[in-house]
Amino acid sequence: MSDVSVILLNLIIFAIAIESDIGRRKVGLFRLLRPVAGAAALVPIFFDGFELSGTGLLLEAAATVLGLAMGLAAVSFMRFEYVPDKQAVYSRAGLAYVTAWVAITLTKLAFSYGATHVFGPELGRWMAAHDVGANALKAAIILLNVSTMLARVGGIHVRARATAAPRPAPVPVGGPGS
Repeated sequence: MSDVSVILLNLIIFAIAIESDIGRRKVGLFRLLRPVAGAAALVPIFFDGFELSGTGLLLEAAATVLGLAMGLAAVSFMRFEYVPDKQAVYSRAGLAYVTAWVAITLTKLAFSYGATHVFGPELGRWMAAHDVGANALKAAIILLNVSTMLARVGGIHVRARATAAPRPAPVPVGGPGS
């Protein structure tokens, strides 16, 4: 992947997360499906295929797990509330959430930059020694980005459902029928 395509992919994912989540936002189907549609549209542009065996597959799996962890970490900075009169769940994201996404995005960009401009020869030797093809590294970077966004969607969905779950009515102190 070129530097420009890595930057573009990271900035698109950052923009989707920030635009969708900053402030108080209703959690609805469109809000959850829009990033999934975005990922589905982006992947064919950047993706050439998986490496389906060996260390390349492990690298892709590790990048996916790391992306999931990053997305869930960002969602942990959101708050959720159920509004009974609207029968809807709203999320609230502010400065801590933005800071988390900036840190995630800068970390991914720093690795991509470093792989090309700082520790490229070392990475190349590691890839050759462990039989990891360039496609596996490219797939890992894409999977890292897409899984970050999908974990964000999944985390919002799970936390919104948990927030909207009906709560049992409190039992009076003297017990039922007091």
